[in-house]
Amino acid sequence: SEINLYLKGCLKLTSNLNKRYLKSVSCGENHAIFLTNSGLVFSLGEGLKGQLGMKRNKLNEPEIISSLLNYNIENINSGNNHNIILGYCRNTNIKKLFL
Repeated sequence: SEINLYLKGCLKLTSNLNKRYLKSVSCGENHAIFLTNSGLVFSLGEGLKGQLGMKRNKLNEPEIISSLLNYNIENINSGNNHNIILGYCRNTNIKKLFL
């Protein structure tokens, strides 16, 4: 079944996350990021200032942030127009902070 979650009255969380267990959700002014128990991060919303972690400026459904696939993410946090993400490299276990 679909998980329906409305953020700011207009963003809908649907099929990309419906079979994944969420560890954390963090919301900015017009975007949100989602951390799964397996350390993957998805983003959704508007990202005119790069908040989505990809070159796209708007996502109506959550998409995985592919630049973080080599990292096991432990913690996420969002501000109005930014995110802070803490994780470590899946191969070396070296911790890294993403802004």
